[in-house]
Amino acid sequence: MARIPTAVIDRIRDEVNIVDVISKYVQLRKEGQNWFGLCPFQTENTPSFSVREDKQFYYCFSCGRSGNVFRFVQEIEHCSFVEAVIKVADFANIPLDDQVRNAASSGQRTSLSGPDQRLRKMYAVADDLYHHVLVNTALGEPALQYVHERHLDDEIIEEFHLGFAPTAKQDLLVEVLHEQGFKDDEMRKSGLFVTGRDGKLRDRFLGRVMFPLRNENGHVIAFSGRILEKAPNTPKYLNSPETPLFNKRRVLFNLDKAREAIRQGGGVILFEGFMDVIAAYRAGVKNGVASMGTSLTNEQVAVLQRLTTTINVCYDGDEAGQRAINRALGLMLPVKGLQLGVITLPAGLDPDEYLQKYGAEKFQQTLTTTRESPLAFFMRYYRQGRNLANETDQLAYLQDVLRAIAQVDNQMEVDLYLGRLSKEFHLSQEQLALQLAGIRQQAGAQRQEERQEAPREFAQQYAAAPTQREKLSRTERAERLLLHRMFTDDAIRERIFADDTFTFPHEVYEEIYVHFQGYFQDRKEFNVADFLTLVADQRLARVINAIEMEHYPEPAPDGEVADCLAVIKHDYPIKEKVDKIKQEIADAKRANDQDRIVMLLTSLVKLRQQEQDE
Repeated sequence: MARIPTAVIDRIRDEVNIVDVISKYVQLRKEGQNWFGLCPFQTENTPSFSVREDKQFYYCFSCGRSGNVFRFVQEIEHCSFVEAVIKVADFANIPLDDQVRNAASSGQRTSLSGPDQRLRKMYAVADDLYHHVLVNTALGEPALQYVHERHLDDEIIEEFHLGFAPTAKQDLLVEVLHEQGFKDDEMRKSGLFVTGRDGKLRDRFLGRVMFPLRNENGHVIAFSGRILEKAPNTPKYLNSPETPLFNKRRVLFNLDKAREAIRQGGGVILFEGFMDVIAAYRAGVKNGVASMGTSLTNEQVAVLQRLTTTINVCYDGDEAGQRAINRALGLMLPVKGLQLGVITLPAGLDPDEYLQKYGAEKFQQTLTTTRESPLAFFMRYYRQGRNLANETDQLAYLQDVLRAIAQVDNQMEVDLYLGRLSKEFHLSQEQLALQLAGIRQQAGAQRQEERQEAPREFAQQYAAAPTQREKLSRTERAERLLLHRMFTDDAIRERIFADDTFTFPHEVYEEIYVHFQGYFQDRKEFNVADFLTLVADQRLARVINAIEMEHYPEPAPDGEVADCLAVIKHDYPIKEKVDKIKQEIADAKRANDQDRIVMLLTSLVKLRQQEQDE
């Protein structure tokens, strides 16, 4: 297996701030010593993901994920350790020689399972094929002409790697993937093909301009194809079906490119379609994304919420676009902490049409100056199709607007819009506030009922999740405290190292201790981020990070280490330790885990010596 020299890894880790790297993926805010944000590995509403800048590691109090900067990149990018090191180096503009870079492609595997890795490769091959057909072949000329007519120049075609799936050859991709060594069984699971009546595979996408759909890290995981020539009973857009890599409820078009602009503080603009996003990109607006041809989902909102608190919705100005804005706002308003806005383009134009009519400068200006609040949008939207001189329509309008206001927490904004309603409809603001309170009470009761009816399986799953404060025995608390002191105090470390008979009673702490001893075979100082690089077992890494997150008094009080040792040695009898290790040796033998057998035998010899000494 190819390796990167330890000195290079140490240099990269020392020159990079983990907060800067994680901030590319998670919106962090500082509280005390730590930075907090929404965990990128799960969906949550309350931040439980913590980053310790001083120690250069992260820890999630909810899901238990933890590690240093390289582990984070491995987890979030689904890549190997070597690839993660190179990505971190590139982020910090740290030069690496070709020999080091070549290590990423010489035997290193991604963290994806074998089938998923093959699936990603299939999509990469398909992406290159469709792009080649569009820009380099006679088969792609009609599609290339169409794309140019849509004002997409060659630079944009290359940037978004647009392609074309021809109709003339219905098994083109089948042949190419066969040549690459892929088998029919795995190709059937890719979503790239359909099976004909004769049982043979045919390309799913035919006669379509192809838009690659990428995950947050830029890997192609699906396609959306726009029909080139209209045909009866044929959808305008055809998306890949869902696969282990592609969940349309989570994916947002262009998020991989928009993420950096979002991170720099511009918030995100939510467009309705791919062409709208590309049009905005052409005009220099790089923070635009779009959902997958469907209504916005809770999962997509959660993805955006991890990156920014500012979301502006810019859908088409026609009636359908306004309805879509109403749905999107209804989904996002209950999410705490979001600053929402609506950008409405005039004259019923979509962003692409508006750009063509008025130009890039006017388009950028409109996006920055025509933002209205959600409540302003609702007051305008709910007027449509109603005669507000009619009492019935008037009451229905007030009820709809009050329901929208009920979802707003900002009391100043609430008072402002209640005042406007009071003035327009000649109603007392107090009466409107009373009606609003009733709506909120009813909504709260409904939410409580929904929580009570939640599936029991969810409750059990939540109860089984790691908690911020584990219930630890007296012995375990002593073990953790002693490890912490060894991490931070050279004298205490040397004192424990000098006792050849010392062992930790519990397996997890003994394993950490063995790694800890090995760490100092070629190092003189302890760095927890460096240490975590050597600990491959995430079970151990979580415990190490949990220890580091504890707030112990500094420096260690007199007699504290002696007290810890007394608890460890006497509260957990040697006989129990011996019996436990014997059982673990038997388990390791059954699993044929030779490394673990050697480690356990070493611990057993120490215990026997300790037993004789006592």
